Amino acid sequence: RPDLFRQGAQKYNEAELEAIENDPSGLYILMEDIEIASFDILCSKDVPFTGVLEGNGHTIRGLNLTFDGSQQGFFRYLTDTAMVVDLHLEGTVQPAGSASEVGGFAGKNSGLIRNCSFAGTVSGKEFVGGITGHNTVSGIVENCVISGSVYGGHFVGGIAGKNVGVLRSCENNALIN
Repeated sequence: RPDLFRQGAQKYNEAELEAIENDPSGLYILMEDIEIASFDILCSKDVPFTGVLEGNGHTIRGLNLTFDGSQQGFFRYLTDTAMVVDLHLEGTVQPAGSASEVGGFAGKNSGLIRNCSFAGTVSGKEFVGGITGHNTVSGIVENCVISGSVYGGHFVGGIAGKNVGVLRSCENNALIN
């Protein structure tokens, strides 16, 4: 596990945040709240996030993801080495098209999401969750909170739409269909 207290690449704005995709295995530390205007999903199916994003207790506001496809969220896919901690997201994840495995933080999580919150709307067709659409066997989601609304056609949950990993000490305050 990487040392979260060592110096990482500090992120101050939307452009710097989007640059994470250029080095998905890095250690990143948010240094202030960020308001985003036109944001693309971080990392692709072909290049998943494998690093650490330390939110430092900050909030990213204005998330509005409406792209076609599956595995949609702030990150598409978090691998088993990925960690997202102490981050708060506000906005909407509402993809068009197949819209399977949809979550506020990750469409599919095999890593660690800890001390995070999502406030807003998450919707899709199947495997839809406020934090992650699909939490795999190696995925851990702990001390996370969701508020707002989560809805979909099949397999919908406040924290995870499908879980075969670990959900620990999480709280759902969202409306679920």
